[in-house]
Amino acid sequence: MKKSSGELHRGFTLVELLVVIAIIGILVGLLLPAVQAAREAARRMQCTNNLKQLGLAAHNFESATKRFPPGYLGINRVGTAGLPQQDWNTNSGVGHLTYMLPYMEQQAIYQLVESDKDLNVDRDGVGVATAQASRYDIVWSTNNAWTAGNYRIGSLLCPSDDAYGGTRYTAMLLHSWAANGLAGAPASSLWYEGTPDASWHLTMGKTNYMGCAGRRGSTGTTAVTVATDPVPGVTFQSLKGIFYQRSKTKMAEILDGTSNTIMFGEVTGEFDNPCRSIGRHTSFWFLTASGMITHWMQSVPTSGTPWQTAVACKTWFRYSSFHSGGIINTTFADGSVRGFSLNTEYRVWLVAGSMADGQLFEGPE
Repeated sequence: MKKSSGELHRGFTLVELLVVIAIIGILVGLLLPAVQAAREAARRMQCTNNLKQLGLAAHNFESATKRFPPGYLGINRVGTAGLPQQDWNTNSGVGHLTYMLPYMEQQAIYQLVESDKDLNVDRDGVGVATAQASRYDIVWSTNNAWTAGNYRIGSLLCPSDDAYGGTRYTAMLLHSWAANGLAGAPASSLWYEGTPDASWHLTMGKTNYMGCAGRRGSTGTTAVTVATDPVPGVTFQSLKGIFYQRSKTKMAEILDGTSNTIMFGEVTGEFDNPCRSIGRHTSFWFLTASGMITHWMQSVPTSGTPWQTAVACKTWFRYSSFHSGGIINTTFADGSVRGFSLNTEYRVWLVAGSMADGQLFEGPE
């Protein structure tokens, strides 16, 4: 009787295997953008939640104290002209985010700062005893406040960015003053820790969010914008925002309405190539982060170098983000979170960033 040898099993040929690999590659190529888009959507949702929580913390602070936190503890320049840019011996520079820590479940970090620095917005270090001088200066070393400033607070970081990638310098605050006397337009500059590539830049607590100081904060200037300005015929002072140096903004002072006034926005930092976002070297320190100005939020280049005049170029003096499409998330004073496009008109940034200019605008929903 003849035995059956069974069926002959045949494997894949090399050509068939290559075809299958090619098909899988095509499918992965088609699927990858969708996966990346889903991940960015999740990151942006987390960022939106962070900003909403910041808005809630600010409102809770206001409910408890009947005012919003000061932008930062610097010289109060209202009504003062021609003074030095800043006096770091009598002003600690502690910023508004620090004041909100107890309302963000970070009471322990706040208490560390409070144990070393006087956080009373109405006091500075002028005339204090030598033993108390350190409570009012901006010298940070190995004390409790320094320990607090090296905590990494997740709710202050946007997941679409790596704020800890900037290790050359640490940006501390933006400062505005009355340049060329009270009749001149106010000026602003960045103060940063000036030791490049020091080890502490790796650990200092970073933030991707800062409050809004308006066009140039509050300096007491009497200068009026020219007829060709995006917001013509108003004083620079009237274009101030909620968070400026030693501000004590009350809810009733937001005359433009809480749904029309920016409270917080996203920041990144400084880059070697700002227009390509290459070479990140500076990020903001949460402990002394002040209010961001809106003066440089131009949507298209006008004159000068592109990084100075184009809002798409990321730098220290403007809001920015790494979200797809260039969307910059903001929290308004009513607690709502809205995204601004890089194509948003410059005038909208100026008017939305100020709280009592009396101007109308159509912003993002």
